[in-house]
Amino acid sequence: MKVRISFLVMMAFLFIKLPLAVWAAPNDGIYIGGEVKKYYALIEFMNEDSLKKTSEMNTAGLKNVYLYQDGYIASALDILYKDGLSNAQEEYHNGFLNDLYIRVDGSSYSPEGQKAGEKKLEDEAGNEYLISGEEGVIDHITIVNDDSINIDEVLNSEASTTSISAPIKINFGNEGGSENKVSIKTSFHEQPDKVLLIDKETNVKKWTPFINDENTNETTFYLNESTTILPIKNKVESTFSTASLKEYDKAFNILKNENLNLKVELSYFKNNKLAEIWDGSDGLPELFYEVKKSDNPKQVLWSKEIDYKDMLIQENFPESGAYIIEIKEKDYWFDDSVWEQEVFIENESVLFSDSEIQEMAQTYAPILLRHKEEEYYPVSLKYIFNDTLEENKLGNIQFTTIFGGVKVPFEDLGKFMPYNGHSESLMDMKSSNVTGEKSLSNLTGSAEESVVYYSYLERGDQFYINYHFLYPFDPKTGNSTDPSTFGHNFDRESVSLVFNKDTKKPTRLVYGAHMEGQPIHLATPGLFNDQEWSSGRVSVPFDQNLPKYHSHPILAMAKGAHALYPVSGNYQVYGISSEPAGITSLEDFESALSNLLLPEEMDIRSNRNYKLLSMNLNNLTSNLDLEDELSYNSFLTFSGEWVDVKGPANAKFPPFTAREKHITEWTALCTSNSDPDECAHSWEWNNIPELAADITNDVEQYFDEHYSIYQGPQDDTLFEIPSGLIHTKILELGGNDKVKLHDTAIEDTVLIKQANSYDMHLVTMPSNVNTAGKSVEQIINYSKAIVTIKDYFKEETAKIENIEYSNNTFWDIHNGVLTIASDTYFVGINKWSSFNESLIVDGKNILN
Repeated sequence: MKVRISFLVMMAFLFIKLPLAVWAAPNDGIYIGGEVKKYYALIEFMNEDSLKKTSEMNTAGLKNVYLYQDGYIASALDILYKDGLSNAQEEYHNGFLNDLYIRVDGSSYSPEGQKAGEKKLEDEAGNEYLISGEEGVIDHITIVNDDSINIDEVLNSEASTTSISAPIKINFGNEGGSENKVSIKTSFHEQPDKVLLIDKETNVKKWTPFINDENTNETTFYLNESTTILPIKNKVESTFSTASLKEYDKAFNILKNENLNLKVELSYFKNNKLAEIWDGSDGLPELFYEVKKSDNPKQVLWSKEIDYKDMLIQENFPESGAYIIEIKEKDYWFDDSVWEQEVFIENESVLFSDSEIQEMAQTYAPILLRHKEEEYYPVSLKYIFNDTLEENKLGNIQFTTIFGGVKVPFEDLGKFMPYNGHSESLMDMKSSNVTGEKSLSNLTGSAEESVVYYSYLERGDQFYINYHFLYPFDPKTGNSTDPSTFGHNFDRESVSLVFNKDTKKPTRLVYGAHMEGQPIHLATPGLFNDQEWSSGRVSVPFDQNLPKYHSHPILAMAKGAHALYPVSGNYQVYGISSEPAGITSLEDFESALSNLLLPEEMDIRSNRNYKLLSMNLNNLTSNLDLEDELSYNSFLTFSGEWVDVKGPANAKFPPFTAREKHITEWTALCTSNSDPDECAHSWEWNNIPELAADITNDVEQYFDEHYSIYQGPQDDTLFEIPSGLIHTKILELGGNDKVKLHDTAIEDTVLIKQANSYDMHLVTMPSNVNTAGKSVEQIINYSKAIVTIKDYFKEETAKIENIEYSNNTFWDIHNGVLTIASDTYFVGINKWSSFNESLIVDGKNILN
């Protein structure tokens, strides 16, 4: 495999900032590490001994070759893996570096001698791109794997004067194509109305989404298989003419999606708009749609004609899963693909009700162990897209569509994305003007606004609960004000619990971290690999070894990248880029624990509890109600690419990732016959650093000693008075700060409890006492019988001010002020877990 990359271009993509003193070298140059340990200035590297130095690079190994510019360093290997090809050549252009290239094996070469008639380009994966044809309308074409590699630089020296013609033939190296899309940028004398892909028989395969840049007269689109491109309307015999998609038109409006039944209105094509977008010379076109499974897009399951009167698609699907609906225009010569969108169909559970699924999700909801320097919190879709927030006035977002580029103001995305989710559309953040202070990088969220989503899937003899963590921005190794070169807008991370259908118990937890093909290992000083995997996921048995508190797994979250791992530590990606996750040193233990995020059911002093929301994958529609937080799930009907990253591998959001579309295969364990990039690595507990094991044990012990967890009331009973006292059943109404009485005996007995505290007072009040405005201590003075449940660690009583007494039925705590300096721990009996079996009455434990 050959990779052509200019050192000058590579230096423009350096991402780790270090002090100048570390290198004690000129401001730019090449450092060869490993066994060589030599530093060369760029101009020195270009002298007659450069071949010798190239040989030194080969000796050292490419991972030990570093590029240095303006105080930034990066490994050449890291840049190659991350497709670090930049358009910065104009900024750093020095002329004499134009013809210097390096292969992965360390040897240098000049790309002279290419044939002018057949332009050949090869990417890192070995895919070849052949560009040929007669003179036509194209000035030049650029293959874009990251930003731009101009054809003038990667082809022969005469390419700058050679007119590349249309049609364009692009041939991928392997017959099956590439999983990752390759971005194609083409300059035209005149911009196209649409971009058409042609098969070997010269039939139109599809209209592909594209963007026209009016400033540069360039058109950008994406491919993942060999094809010929006809970018100009008059090159094909089609009655379809041009129209620009208005920002708020609704091309694919999902009205209903439940119990395997789908109803879609093709709103854009209604109301005589067919006459507007077709020229009408041959009458209105005949439209029909095909249904295919997402994992087998070449096999048509069935097709139906579309009635012009209602322009509806109504289907009853045979089973759950991801499907493709492709709308086509029937033509005498060939059928044009007009629109293609993925839809996620999920039947209601045959095992559990929605409330039971919710309770199960709460029971196993994970604890998030965040790094002490982590800025970002998982947030809700409403937080990201709330159009009333000032910070969401972020400028326009550029989308690729089959009608060309569409720019939508960020605060108006709710009027566009749920209704125009073409499967090959891209939220093109590189072309958008969301930059600077008004950027998604500033949407860091907060502990109070934290949200974790869950989704439920049933497949075969297993069912799954996925926990999804959504972020507006991923700074990688940087931060919100200075993100890494490879930082990007939008990020989604997740873990999957695998359950046995018969036992209804979890068997494994599968962690997702990074993409397939990216080697990851947990680092120990002095050891290169403790254990390594490259599949982007790792499976851990749900047993006594799994870090957890009761039923809640403890996840270590990587700083910046937000990847999720089984234990804390420093993880290496590609063997170069370091990701500290969770708690990385025992010295940081106490400070890092203040950065926890816990499920709603856990009460702690810092009140860092996230809200758990369902993704409702069994009822995912385009309907958006700005006042309803769950209806923001409608953004998830956008089946195009959300994450516009450096390189060709842009990413989609749930439910159109492999985790949801192929959950059984995605969570499958690796075997001796498996492709290690296509299965879940089995975690090895006997092969982790000692420090990671120590931190894991300390975290679990800390939870056991400091925190308590509410497992949920049974039969509406929160607390029962032991025999010998007045018997009263009491129910706390969640976070509403209310206590309701049941089966009141003799006189009114009330449990006073403030949310997020387990310091409680059980008092029996005469009915004629007015308690409005009284403190807890004052109320106790009026009481006949008192049971005080003290703070477990310190004899400090919670003070709840401004309490009002309401008709012997409710205690409403208004403007409640709770002051507790120490950790709190519930001391109680009966329906609670982790009890210390004691109840203090007049200073004595009445249970002993």
